[in-house]
Amino acid sequence: MNYKERKFYKQNLKEVLHTNLNPYEPGVVRIHLIPAKYNPFKADPSVVILNGKDILPIGLAWTILLAIFIKEVNKYKGNEITEEQLEKIVNTTVNKALKVYKKPRKNYLKKRLK
Repeated sequence: MNYKERKFYKQNLKEVLHTNLNPYEPGVVRIHLIPAKYNPFKADPSVVILNGKDILPIGLAWTILLAIFIKEVNKYKGNEITEEQLEKIVNTTVNKALKVYKKPRKNYLKKRLK
C-alpha cells in the first residue's frame, strides 16, 4: 500500500458501506462493501456482496473506487437519480479516485464504473 492508499483506507474504510440502486423496483441492486481489516504492510482483498447472495473478493483499487461511488450515490438517498446526476456521481467518483491514483486516465475509470 502506498501512502495515499493508506491514508484513504484509514479515513474512509472503517465500516461496511452499502447502497441500494433502484430500491423501489423489481430490479433492485443491493451492494455491500466489507473492507478488509487494515494492514499497512499488505492489501488483503475486501468483499462485495451483491443482493445478499453473490460474494466477490476485490482488490484495493476496486475497494477504493467502489467506496467513493457508494458514498456519492448515498448523497441522493431516498431520491431518484437522473442521468445528469448519475454522470455527476461518476465524474466526482473518478476525480476523487484520481487523488489516490494518478496513473489511470479518466476515461478508463469512467468505463469501469459504467
